[in-house]
Amino acid sequence: HRHDVVGLMGQWNVDKFSVEDFASALVRFENGASLVLESSFCANIASDEKRVAAIATIKETLAAHPETPQSIHVLVHSVAFGSLLPFLHEDPAQAISRGQLEMTLDVMASSLVYWTQDLWRNGLLVRGSRIFSMSSAGSQQVVQNYGAVGAAKAALEAYTRALAFELAPHGVLVNAIMAGVADTNALRKIPTQDLIV
Repeated sequence: HRHDVVGLMGQWNVDKFSVEDFASALVRFENGASLVLESSFCANIASDEKRVAAIATIKETLAAHPETPQSIHVLVHSVAFGSLLPFLHEDPAQAISRGQLEMTLDVMASSLVYWTQDLWRNGLLVRGSRIFSMSSAGSQQVVQNYGAVGAAKAALEAYTRALAFELAPHGVLVNAIMAGVADTNALRKIPTQDLIV
């Protein structure tokens, strides 16, 4: 058990929480600085109720540790959940539906805005806070059956730019990272993943 890890679901407990996928990345910046990203908690990121509950848990956890800053230092928005159906197919049942397309955009892109809004309104984003959104090459290049996800990642990048502009006067930095391909269970669900790697 690691007792020093706190996430959206509270204190990490390997007996209580399990994940389908674990991802980590090392980002090196031109100035020599490094950023280690680790993703190991699962929550329905697009659910308003789950977001409200998670933010309440974050506030409770921070309040229980008054010696630490009562704010979010780094928020990483890294979501791999969307429809991989083609836009067009001879059999309409095999093509993406309106609901699937809207869900993909909502979960993979718009959720960044909703989380940022609620964290901001709750006083958890302060001068010095940082937000990183994780994009992919699919936002800029065509990959078979990746149209909805690629569109969501392009929208995520646009949201990131807009949030960076709006939060800059408050000292909150917002950036998108396109770290490259990582071999995860989510990647293996893309039918043409061998063309991406």
